Amino acid sequence: MKKITRLTCRLQKLCNDVLSLVGLRLVPYAALVPSTKLYKVQIICQNLVFRFEGLPELIKNDVVFQEYSYGYYLLRGSLKGTLYLKNDNNSGFFSCLTTFVWTLIDINNSRHICYVVNNSLSMNWFKETYGSCTWHDLFIKKERSEVSRLMSFGPQKNYHFDHHSDFHDIYETHLGATWVKALFSAYFTPHQSIVDLADLFDLKYHISSTPTIAVCYRGTDKHTEVQPTPISTYFQEVNKQMSLIADANILIQTDQAQVREQFFLEYGNRCKYIEELPATYGDKVLHLDHALCGDRNLFARKLYAMCLVISRCPVLITHTGNVGFFLALHCFMGGKKVIQLR
Repeated sequence: MKKITRLTCRLQKLCNDVLSLVGLRLVPYAALVPSTKLYKVQIICQNLVFRFEGLPELIKNDVVFQEYSYGYYLLRGSLKGTLYLKNDNNSGFFSCLTTFVWTLIDINNSRHICYVVNNSLSMNWFKETYGSCTWHDLFIKKERSEVSRLMSFGPQKNYHFDHHSDFHDIYETHLGATWVKALFSAYFTPHQSIVDLADLFDLKYHISSTPTIAVCYRGTDKHTEVQPTPISTYFQEVNKQMSLIADANILIQTDQAQVREQFFLEYGNRCKYIEELPATYGDKVLHLDHALCGDRNLFARKLYAMCLVISRCPVLITHTGNVGFFLALHCFMGGKKVIQLR
C-alpha cells in the first residue's frame, strides 16, 4: 500500500509538472468512488475530463459528459447515463431536489435519460461525509428498464418552471400530472427508512387518525427570495378551513420557533408540530447550524419523511418556494387540497 501511495504521489507530481507547461494544474475532485480520492483536469474544449485516481487505477479513461446548469451527465463509458448533481454549497435540501427536476427537463430536451443519480457533488450539508453519494440512502434505485419505461416521454412544457409561481399550474399544465407521477416513481420512491420515519410521525402526532390541516410557513432567510406572507393571512385561511372540517387539528411546519409559538397562542392544544425537526429564532438556515440539525444523514431523512406525512393531511396551506412546491406535488398526487398563499 505504501509503495502504491508513493507511486501515486510521484505520478501526481509528474502530471502537475507536465500540465504546468500548458498552464493547467491537477486539483482535488470530489470522490466518484467511495473511499477513493480522485483528481481531475478539466479541459473545456470538447467537454473532455481526464480523471487521475489514486486507487485502484492510477489513470482512468477519459469520460465524455454534457454539462448542465445543475449537473454533469455522462455520455460514455461504464457510468453512461449517470447524472452528477451540482449545487451551490449552501443550497437547501428541497432546493437541490428542484434543480434536479430542472436538470431532468434539460436532459430530456437533449434526448437522454438519467438512469443513475449521484449527489457526491451536491447536498453536502445533508450528509455526514462530505463528497459521499447518499442519494440511494434516500431514494430507491430503479432498474434501467423501469426508468426507461417511466421516462419515455417528457413534461408538457420543456423548460424550467418557476417554483414561486402557481403550483396547480405547474402540476397540471407545465409538467403535467402524468409526467410528475412517472418522475416520482422513477427517482423519488422513498427508502424504507424514510417511510418508517413518516409512519412514526403519523402515529406520534395522530396525523392520519384525526382531521389535520397542515400549514407550511416560510422562515429563516426566505425573505431574500420573496416577501413573506403575513402570519395573519395564514390564520385567516386556517380559520376558513377549520369551519369546513369539524374538530380539525393544525400541524404547523416551519423553521421559525416564534411562528410555532404564535400558532400555539392562536389555536392552543389544537396545534402540533413535529418535534424531531429543529427550529430557530434567528434567520440563519438550519442546515448551516450543525448543533440544530444534528446528524446530517438523519436530518435529510427527517425532511423527506415530513414531506410524506404532510401529504396524508386532507388540506395543505403552504407558501411558494421549494419546500412548498414538493409538499404540494405530494398532496396533488394524493388527491389532497392545496392552498397556496402568495
